[in-house]
Parts: sequence; structure tokens; C-alpha cells
Amino acid sequence: MQDKTPAKTQDRGIFTTREIRNLVPEDKPYRHWEGSGRDNDTPGFHLRVSPGGTKAFYLFYRFNGRHCYLPLGKFPHISLKDARERAREALAELAKGLDPIEERKRQRDEQEEQRLQRIEAEKRERSTGTVADLAELYLKDLEERGRKTIKQVAYQLTSAVLPAIGKKKAQDITPDDILTVLAPFVERKALIRGNRVRSIMASMFTFGMRWDHSPKAKLHPERLLFHITTNPVSIVEKPQKKEAVGETELNWVEIRDFWLALDDVPMPTCFAPKLLLAVGGQRVGEVLNAAWEEFDIDNAQWEIPGARTKNGQTHLVPLTKTALELLEALQKHTGSSPYLFPKTRHYHDESKHTMFVSSVARVIRELCKEKGLKPLSPRDIRRTCKTRMAEIGIEKEIRDKLHNHAGRDVADRHYDKWGYWPEKQRAMAKWDRRLRKAISGEPAKVVAINE
Repeated sequence: MQDKTPAKTQDRGIFTTREIRNLVPEDKPYRHWEGSGRDNDTPGFHLRVSPGGTKAFYLFYRFNGRHCYLPLGKFPHISLKDARERAREALAELAKGLDPIEERKRQRDEQEEQRLQRIEAEKRERSTGTVADLAELYLKDLEERGRKTIKQVAYQLTSAVLPAIGKKKAQDITPDDILTVLAPFVERKALIRGNRVRSIMASMFTFGMRWDHSPKAKLHPERLLFHITTNPVSIVEKPQKKEAVGETELNWVEIRDFWLALDDVPMPTCFAPKLLLAVGGQRVGEVLNAAWEEFDIDNAQWEIPGARTKNGQTHLVPLTKTALELLEALQKHTGSSPYLFPKTRHYHDESKHTMFVSSVARVIRELCKEKGLKPLSPRDIRRTCKTRMAEIGIEKEIRDKLHNHAGRDVADRHYDKWGYWPEKQRAMAKWDRRLRKAISGEPAKVVAINE
């Protein structure tokens, strides 16, 4: 690096601060060199004085045949002592075969890279979502997909998960954090609920892993990402490894005893279990949340809208003679309400207009205990209908259509649009004949499989 700045006559002494202050600027810039005596351990150390009075420290050295001038700082922003120390460091690098100017450039590049990395890390930190952020997006996704369980999921997240780990970054969650959430359920032996919470967390973190690669993430106003690479729930065992599968179902005699016992249950609750049986075991929630406008009494059909069905598909149910009789009697009690089973008292959930499944379950449980009947739940009634329908020869395909099971293959889901209405009508008529016989106490006869 060549420099045309002229040098002033060398001073044979070592620089002093006073001497530097007394240097006078001239019409042209000049270099003022330190003496090269035996006390000088920084050969090439000097000052460059500009016409405007700026005094800057430099180190002159030769590298690979080139003349180089390394800037060390301006006086008095840097002291003479510190400037000399920088010169010593540069000379030490030169002794190792390194070019001090290139070393400074390399250091500046490294510092700039580190600065950019810090900025990127801070940006990533701001845009990396917490578990609470993840829960919010997960619930929104469930809502957009029309999931019926969104309220239950929201309750489990807000009551059990978020108080424990909601403020943590989702990417920092470990299996130990998941155990922290599940431990209270194990302590109070609420193992089944613990299983449900674990399942919700597993699904939520899977959603989080996919979120970063989804178009929604690109469109998010805050460009929120989660950087989750593995699901922390996957290696955590369920609080209860094996849940008991429901097996309770009633035979025809038990159906009769249960039906008659329901006469002692207050109105209109007594109609709910009976209607579950009369409509062939439709889903409990779909029966309890039914509105009167869904029923076409004249044409004996019940149209359950897709917004209320599990698979999101509108479901037509043939109404039997028994079902129509129950609806006529029920309408005398609740016909002033839009719903068959309106809620009868204030609940914390004001958006809920109909009877809770848990309320009906409690009534059935207490009734069975009081009457000495087989313990039963509302879901057991659906299982009973499916089992007894098979017993009287209703084909599985038709049973599945009656109970609105989603098709298991592509053909069922996308191409088979036949509603099976005549087949469902015949099957429900067959079911109703056998149900009425059981209720009346008539002896059962052997039914041929192709009846």
C-alpha cells in the first residue's frame, strides 16, 4: 500500500503526549515519525497530521514487498499508550507471517458476521412462538376444520397445559415438560383424563411441526414459526397404558326392563334414552342437540345437518312408529323451545342451549343403581342397538349407513353417493318391530338371517 504523504524530519526520541499535542498542522498533510532508538519496540510507529489538524496514529511495515500503512486510531480519541499497544499487536502478527491489515479486515468481517447472526437470532427469538401461541393457532385450525370437540380441547389446554408450559417457547419443550403437565393427573389417579390431555398435546405439537412449512405460516402477519423438529410427546407413555374398551350392551329382556324403568324418570329427561333406542342408536350428542326444525313428521324422517354430524355429512334417519310416538309426547313438554331437550337450568357455558350428555349419563347411572339394572351409559345404548341389529339380521353395510359411519375407502367417500334410503327404511322398520315386541314383553322368536 503506497502513500505519497511526505515525512517530516524524524524525531529521534520516543513520542510523548505533550509532543503530540504540540504538533502544528501545515498546508499539506505530513507524517511525524518516532525515533528508532533502542527503547523503541514499535518501529514504523508514527503520526499523520492533516491540514485540518487531525492527528492519526499509523504503523508502517513491509509485507511481501509492499509498503503498508495500518491505521491505529485518531488522537486524542485513542491515547498514545493504547495506540502503541495496537502497534505491538500488529507487529506480533507480522512476526507470525500475517498481514495486520488483512487480519483487521478478517476481524471486521467476523464481527459483521457475528452482528448479523445476533440480529437474525433476535429476529428468530421474536418470531418463535410459545406454547400459548401454538395452542391458539391449533384451536383456530380445529375451528376451521369444523371439529366438534374444540370446546373440550380448549378447556384441557387452558386448565392443564398452558398454566404449566404456556410461556415457554414451543421448540424448547422436552419430554420432561410433558411429564410435568401429566404428573398431577397421575397423582390424583385421573388417568383417563391424563390420556386425553396427552393425546391433545401430541396432536398440537404435530400441528406445530407442520405449521412452519404451511402456506398459512407465510401469510401470518407476524411470520410466527415454531422450529419444532421432534414431537416431545411421542416418547412419553400414557398415564394409563391400556384403557378398558366399552363392552356393555343389553339383551332384549334388559332393554324391556330399562325402558319400563325410565317411566320413573322426570320429564323430559326420560325421553332421551328411549329416543336413542327408537332411532336405532344414533350418536348421543346428535340426539340431545337436535332441533325441532330437523324433523319432517309427515314424511317420517330426521335430517341431521352436516354441521352437527361427526363426519360432516348430512345424515337422514327414517323415523319409526315408536320414534314418532315419542316425538309427539315430547313435543307437549318442550315444543315451545326450538330444541327437543333444552337445558333446564343455568350453566357456565351460555352458548350451550341443550341438555348435557353428562346430565343424561348421571340420570341413567342413578336409575340403574336404584332399580338394580345393569350399569349403563348413553354410549352403551348405541352399542346395544348395533349389536341387536346384527342379531336380527340387518347387514353390516346397512347398519353402518344407519349410524352414519364414514366410508373406509375412496369409493365410499367420493364416488358412492347413493343414500340407501329405501334400505335404511326397511332396516329401521325391522328394528322397530323387534323393539316393540321386546318392550311389550312378547316372547322373542328365532329370526332368520335373511328376514
